[in-house]
Amino acid sequence: MNENIKLSVNDISLPASKQTLGYPLKSDMDAVDLFIGSEGTLGVITEVELKLITKPHNILSQIIYFHDRKLICLFVNRLCSNEFIKTSAIEYFDSNALELLRERRKEEGVSSCIAKIYDRAKGALYVEIEFRTDEELEIIYEELEQLNAEFGIDDEMSWAGFDNETFESMRVFRHAVPETINSIIRRRKTKIPQLRKFSTDMSVPFKNLCDVFSFYEKKLDNAACDYVVFGHIGEAHLHVNLLPRSIDELNEAEKIIDEFADYIVSLSGSVSAEHGIGRLKKRYLTKQFSEDEIDTMRSVKNTLDPKGLLNRGVLFD
Repeated sequence: MNENIKLSVNDISLPASKQTLGYPLKSDMDAVDLFIGSEGTLGVITEVELKLITKPHNILSQIIYFHDRKLICLFVNRLCSNEFIKTSAIEYFDSNALELLRERRKEEGVSSCIAKIYDRAKGALYVEIEFRTDEELEIIYEELEQLNAEFGIDDEMSWAGFDNETFESMRVFRHAVPETINSIIRRRKTKIPQLRKFSTDMSVPFKNLCDVFSFYEKKLDNAACDYVVFGHIGEAHLHVNLLPRSIDELNEAEKIIDEFADYIVSLSGSVSAEHGIGRLKKRYLTKQFSEDEIDTMRSVKNTLDPKGLLNRGVLFD
């Protein structure tokens, strides 16, 4: 797709009621913006031209454990607002995620490559901080020391380094959580094939991070099924994973995710911030967009793919 191609109202045959276009389709929209995010329903990308970003000179990787999960959002807010600390990633792990890692480490031993986890941790953050010079690193250390002291984080609750060995160890730590979740649900499906995990991909404006964090906590603490929360807390984009053991818990999980979607939309958030809508989540479109907006999307689909050949069942029936 040529990035200079422009899409005008005249290029698309829409019903008369749709000729005045607003969000989610603008009359001067670049075709690239229309196709990206359409989940393969409008066309096939045959060639992509990429622009590489500059690789960071150095990265300080850090895992920070917390006694009190209520402090985590406050810490993230302070970290993101610090003018001397440039974070490239802030990832969250709730207490259930940490317990999964402890159990996997216990079962697999050293072969798990998972580092020992602080015993009393109620949650953890993985943080990547970019820096160029030793002077910048010294300033970052000073800022982190002040922040840690303010939140009662001592040396035992923090693990940091900027060598490749530390980075790789922390990479294993991060990736082991979703891997373990998927293995759990696979085992449960062998007994009840209808089971599946319910995972959210919802985000909110950063100012609403603490609100949605508290909302998730309240709902999940009263849930019957197992759950794990992890993900991109620095972007107010947490992944809630519900892991039902029975059909009753499966139905409960579906209701909980519906409540989450309603709340996210009420905060002007997105029901899908990263992984797309696909087939399983397409009913959330009606929570995010009005019937008129969805009809406009469908009209575009019918115009560009009149035979309905592309990604059947994704987004629309």
